[in-house]
Amino acid sequence: MKSSLGTVRLASVFRLMIVLSVSLWLAVPAPACTTLVLQGQDRLYFGRNLASIREKFGDLAALAEGQLLRIKTYTCAEGGTEKSTKMSVQQVDPKLAQKLMAKNNIVVLDIRTPEEFQDGHIAGAINIDFLDKDFEKNIAGLDKNKSYLLHCASGNRSSRSLPVLKKQQFQSIYHLDGGMNAWKKAGMPVEK
Repeated sequence: MKSSLGTVRLASVFRLMIVLSVSLWLAVPAPACTTLVLQGQDRLYFGRNLASIREKFGDLAALAEGQLLRIKTYTCAEGGTEKSTKMSVQQVDPKLAQKLMAKNNIVVLDIRTPEEFQDGHIAGAINIDFLDKDFEKNIAGLDKNKSYLLHCASGNRSSRSLPVLKKQQFQSIYHLDGGMNAWKKAGMPVEK
């Protein structure tokens, strides 16, 4: 009984800390070269502060209900940008990703290692290794106005690459939730 009460109190304190942290972003303007990223369970929210995120994405009530997984800020040196970009990021599951690929002109951007890519990839995918020291330089040549289905193996590297893509001024990203692992688990076609 005592441990469960402690857990409830800890969860309440954690939620309060999140609300206070997020509230500060409303009242305190961020430096020009800062990007705020809120990671919910099904979506990433980007903006200079909470007000700009609300303006782009609408009501964030779901985040207030304990759906917020992480708050992160990025400075210029970490991938933030002084230029205002309007990068749209939508989390998609494998089935929706396949439908989008069939209906739209979407480029599949696989940021796993070349070895992982050779073991199996989505048909027509471009492979640019996120772990390569020249990743940012390598993606700079891509057309920023196209829509990209971004993925890695599980979603970790692709999530970490989003600030770099924003800095490079990409406009439209569909982030494959769960990455290639989820794609395979859903029984979607894999090319070797």
